[in-house]
Amino acid sequence: MPLFLASTLLTAAALLVLLERMDLLWVLGVLACLLIVSGLRYFVVFPIGIYAWIASDEATQILGIDIALVARLSKWLGIAAVLLLVMRGLLTRAFNLPHRSAWWFVGFGLWSALTAMWSVDPNRSQDTLITVFGLVLLSVALSINRLSDDELAFLREIIVVGGALVAITGLYAYFSGQFESDEFERSTVARLGSWSVNANGLTTSMFLPFAFSLYGTVLSRSLLHRAWSYAAFAAMLCAAVLAQSRAGLFGMMVILLFITWRLKRTRLGIWAILAIIVIASWGVLEERFTGKDFWRGGGRWPIWTTGLEALESSWTVGDGFGTFWSTYKFDAHNIYLQMGIEVGVIGLGLFVAAVLSLLGGLRSIRSQTPGPIPAAYLEAALVGFLSYGFFHGILVLKLFWMAVGLAMLVTLREAAAVQPEEEGIKTELPILVAVEGEWRQR
Repeated sequence: MPLFLASTLLTAAALLVLLERMDLLWVLGVLACLLIVSGLRYFVVFPIGIYAWIASDEATQILGIDIALVARLSKWLGIAAVLLLVMRGLLTRAFNLPHRSAWWFVGFGLWSALTAMWSVDPNRSQDTLITVFGLVLLSVALSINRLSDDELAFLREIIVVGGALVAITGLYAYFSGQFESDEFERSTVARLGSWSVNANGLTTSMFLPFAFSLYGTVLSRSLLHRAWSYAAFAAMLCAAVLAQSRAGLFGMMVILLFITWRLKRTRLGIWAILAIIVIASWGVLEERFTGKDFWRGGGRWPIWTTGLEALESSWTVGDGFGTFWSTYKFDAHNIYLQMGIEVGVIGLGLFVAAVLSLLGGLRSIRSQTPGPIPAAYLEAALVGFLSYGFFHGILVLKLFWMAVGLAMLVTLREAAAVQPEEEGIKTELPILVAVEGEWRQR
């Protein structure tokens, strides 16, 4: 299939970049050629897929892309994606009504904007609001479009390719000695990352690709696709272990365990790869997951204590969206505590209601035939992000909001596929209406 061919060729392109040290633009050129050959069938979701590649500064730094270029590229890719989705809907007259969770997210955004009126740092509130509103807009635009199975499958695969490229490139940099031990954290083992490449951001850029790679290992019937999925899964897991982000690894393990629990089945190969990587990297894991620093929460206990004290005076309406750093000059390291301080109990309640509504919609899907993006894998990715949120912020993570948009889209597609019932009689398009006591076609 074209998707598997694209995955294979892009993997080969990545290896050529590493072995021959060719420019990354060559990889993008290969992808562009594939799109041309396929007749530009996926031009609508292509910008979204590339947008996922540059989901974080850390991922793009690993790929060797200039940060200033990334900022401009990310902005215009997001705008292009929204415009293409809206134009497609207008031309085809095929829109879904927003999922109910979208209204909760909009309510959260409006309340957050309102807190800027009494914010302790209005400028910072405004900047953060613009970023979050843009991400919410993209997720809603993605969710209300009626994308085909092929388009969703292509988007799933290109996201996996992006995560695999980040992992493979990072592993090459690590084993070629481009990273040194972190003196600040007194680590004697080199980390896949540095001050300029934050390990936490690097790992979260692989959450959604990691979940989607598990789709191929568990559900794919193609030997080639399954092999590619195993390779991508192993590369991303290995890169996350060597990055030594404890919160990131926790999120990945939550994703893996959640999918295993949700589907009630797994592949032995997944656990074999996990065991091999853990045994081979035990020296790295032992240093990061033992000792006084680990049991003291990596320095987070004093931060959380300060946050809880601040919450006592800010829990009602908050100090203003995005202002925690302005007040305390350090990160909250817990998005729920941070929201409680910044937007109060009302804003936090709206966000929690939106998340519960979204997860409830995914959980209600009982289709026996898995679609191009099964609900369980999106649910796992979201749970992974939300678990990671207990240790770091997630509101400005592009892939978190992409997962939100895809989750709303998958839920709406499933709802549209279910035929409504009225008085025990199933109806389907064309709609049946009651005329003079009898059902007639309209």
